Amino acid sequence: MMLLCRFFIFSCLIFLNYSSFAQSFEIGVGGGISAYSGDLLPQNSKFTKTMGGAGQVYGLLSFSQNFGVEFAYRHGRVHAEDIDFDRSDRNLSFATNIDEISVKGIYNILPFDPYGDRGNLFTVFVGAGVSVFKFNPFTTSHQGQKVFLQEVGTAGQRLDIDGQNNKPYSLVQLGIPLTLGVKYAISPSFTIGLELDYRYIFTDYLDDVGADTYVDFDLLALSNDQAALLANRGWELTYDVNSNINPIDAAKIYFENNNLQTTQRSLGSKSDGYGFIMLKLGYIIEDFSFGGGKGKFGCYEF
Repeated sequence: MMLLCRFFIFSCLIFLNYSSFAQSFEIGVGGGISAYSGDLLPQNSKFTKTMGGAGQVYGLLSFSQNFGVEFAYRHGRVHAEDIDFDRSDRNLSFATNIDEISVKGIYNILPFDPYGDRGNLFTVFVGAGVSVFKFNPFTTSHQGQKVFLQEVGTAGQRLDIDGQNNKPYSLVQLGIPLTLGVKYAISPSFTIGLELDYRYIFTDYLDDVGADTYVDFDLLALSNDQAALLANRGWELTYDVNSNINPIDAAKIYFENNNLQTTQRSLGSKSDGYGFIMLKLGYIIEDFSFGGGKGKFGCYEF
């Protein structure tokens, strides 16, 4: 959380520092979808099965018809289930909310001018920058309980194994946003746009599934029953709730019969990722003045 706060303060300082050089300031909102790529999505073309709703608020400082800096807050939700991709042997599932703050440089490939005098009413733009986001993957247990996966340590992150204390992964991470979009000025004051955003991130645990070998079942069960039950959920598909078998015993039998302790939970070694598709509506402050600067979007001087 400290990283998120520091990044927010850093973003504010950048805004204050560069706002005096801006020709215009655009504020806006957006809505759309968020989606995920990772170990529970074996085929990226099927990303629609991981989608959730998303929204954003943003501010864009434009320094010319081509260059600007965007500051944004985005919220999204992603999810995935093995069973949707014929991975019933593992039967994992997760969902997480994502809260993100980002700073991006924006380049308009076509010079943009909402007046249409010195540039185009329509532009295609690209962008890249840095972001900080918070996530917290959870699932629903076989008993219908909501369980936050990082807290229980499904890969033994909270165990002392061979004298090494395996720390849980951080729920606040860095990302690199890459953006492609289009924008059109419907009037000198209002713009509408469509934006595709992808995030390269530096964690493999957005879905709680990393390149970890299954921990010894008994050791994991002694630490946390839920961790043992949720590390691999293939046992649930054949478990009879009316039987006299304890769920822990059923999970252990499945674990041993499939020799899971010698295998990895993850199918790949790449980090996870997520992205947004947003429809945006912006309002341009025509004469922008902050800290002594002043500009008007149709009157650029070079």
